[in-house]
Amino acid sequence: MLMLLTAADAALAAGCRSDSDCNPGILCLFARDRSTGICASWEPPIQIVPETDPAQVPLRERSTGTRCQFSVDCAPGQFCYKRGSHSEGQCL
Repeated sequence: MLMLLTAADAALAAGCRSDSDCNPGILCLFARDRSTGICASWEPPIQIVPETDPAQVPLRERSTGTRCQFSVDCAPGQFCYKRGSHSEGQCL
């Protein structure tokens, strides 16, 4: 689950280029093809159950904070933010 910082940290959430631009314990997450990221906390996504095809990640409704693989999986105006090489991210 991805959670944005409090309103007091809105400036940090607005844009970052590395984890050092964020508060301790908070990471800089990037959407594909975006030059700046957002400061957010990160918990690894739920693991895919063995019966599920590993090439397909189940997606929830297209709204803020839902899981995604690509920005097209998100609501209009949102992007799919991922950490490192994770195949799944969160719509923000």
